[in-house]
Amino acid sequence: MNFERPIVEHERRHFPGRHALEFGFESGTDERRSTYVEYLERAVNNPKNYIDRGGAGEVHALGSGQICIKLMKERGDENIVDAYEQEIHYDLGNAPRTEAWFIEELSDFEVEGVRSPALVEYLEGPEYAAIVMERLEAINLQHVLNGKFPFPPNFDLDDFFERLEAYIYELHDAKHLLHGDLEPRNVMIDKRTGHPRIIDFGRSMNLAVMPEEKRQRLSRAEELKVEEIRVKVMNRIKN
Repeated sequence: MNFERPIVEHERRHFPGRHALEFGFESGTDERRSTYVEYLERAVNNPKNYIDRGGAGEVHALGSGQICIKLMKERGDENIVDAYEQEIHYDLGNAPRTEAWFIEELSDFEVEGVRSPALVEYLEGPEYAAIVMERLEAINLQHVLNGKFPFPPNFDLDDFFERLEAYIYELHDAKHLLHGDLEPRNVMIDKRTGHPRIIDFGRSMNLAVMPEEKRQRLSRAEELKVEEIRVKVMNRIKN
């Protein structure tokens, strides 16, 4: 799959994450950027780099494996807004750059050892958009529930869900954000620590712009999702 050369004349169509330099990424000159885009295209078109596919796009490994790229079909501009200024309509999920905004906003947010991947860079073209981000050393919880992978040796059920519950609470209370799609497919288990990792902010929302009743209702519903996932994991362990 190819994606078009990114449109770079407008800063909202291309921006590096605050952690870009840590991963060796820098925008540089137009010539360097063209070479960089060609590198991304080669990586995406190499079947060995394929990681996974979701409803919004495909994920591919880049380089030595510390980073990955999520390639998405552009869903149009109808959902593209400053997420702190107004409420967004989510019929098709967030536009790719809105999803990138949420990832960047949470790049340094960690609660009880639970975090999400850091944004490295966002690129956008006429047809496809790409989020370059940290590749987590983690196992997708849905894959574990499906029997594709076992639980890591250091996985502890009670500890895992206590941490996940604390993260979701602080996501709502401190960051005023809703994940919006808290399902096993968007939760990962860190291979080393056994702690939760949260991915995919394609349906995330800004709670701060909502009326109080709606904010509380959506927050409570997402907190209950943690217990639903816990029950699924318990059933998998028993079986």
